[in-house]
Amino acid sequence: MYLTLLIFVVEKPTLKYIPEFYKSASEEIRIQFVKAISNRLKSMDSETKLSWWNRWLKRFIENRKNNKPVELPETECSTLFMLLLRLDFVFEDAVKILCKGSIPSSIDHLFWYQLNKEKLASDRSHSLAKLLFTLLNSIKELGFEKDYIIQIAKTLQGLDEKENKQLREALIKHGIALSLS
Repeated sequence: MYLTLLIFVVEKPTLKYIPEFYKSASEEIRIQFVKAISNRLKSMDSETKLSWWNRWLKRFIENRKNNKPVELPETECSTLFMLLLRLDFVFEDAVKILCKGSIPSSIDHLFWYQLNKEKLASDRSHSLAKLLFTLLNSIKELGFEKDYIIQIAKTLQGLDEKENKQLREALIKHGIALSLS
């Protein structure tokens, strides 16, 4: 209900209402709030998503990555990365924002599954490579999501030498040796 009011009634919720909510909400409630945003995005058309992004969502994510209005715990940070799966229309911009500041040391395997399923590599290879090497350099250990990561990395095309090197090094850190094009 709170999310509905923020989104549809308040013009700029990141100025007052979200900070006030965050200052009083527990970490668990804040994570549920981010998940509720994701669920709303899932059922929206592209035009409404873009309106949200421009009106408040981009600022919200930037603020959280900058520990505003409260410190960003790792669990919420990981949940913010899950929003990428709903932000295909601004994927490059969202990756730039999310790959700054604190990066989670683990991320749900469903993120990798869904990212692989989306087949973003054909037109977003550079952003996807940045996302991969940023997350892989932070993640401590991979489980069975390693297969999804390999599939994603194999589809990346048109990377420059620096991107290839960064990605190879991040993959090798997790015992994955691939020949990237």
